Amino acid sequence: MLKNYIFFLFFVCGSVYAQQSDMQLSDYEQKLVENDKLANAISLYPNPVDQFLKIESKGLNINRIEIVSILGGKEKELNSNFKSIFLGDLSRGIYLIKIYSDKGYTVKKLIKK
Repeated sequence: MLKNYIFFLFFVCGSVYAQQSDMQLSDYEQKLVENDKLANAISLYPNPVDQFLKIESKGLNINRIEIVSILGGKEKELNSNFKSIFLGDLSRGIYLIKIYSDKGYTVKKLIKK
């Protein structure tokens, strides 16, 4: 319990320091921040999915979606109708869903039951 508390204090203090300092982020760090914002702007539900997957994006225009098996094979590619996607034809398992937008792309894990 004490270790968790010390880690929490270290994390909070480090976050506050990083926000208040005038440090410049490297290009790599800036890209990580942008990717994190992109990932947080997109929601998939329900996950695990049975028949229909709903995608909600906050302030992003989704251009394309790819659903890839965990082994790397492309299962589906969609260029429209992103709000509700029929996945009843996919086998049970774990997939990666690549969501492309004007600001880049993000990858999320998808479980098909």
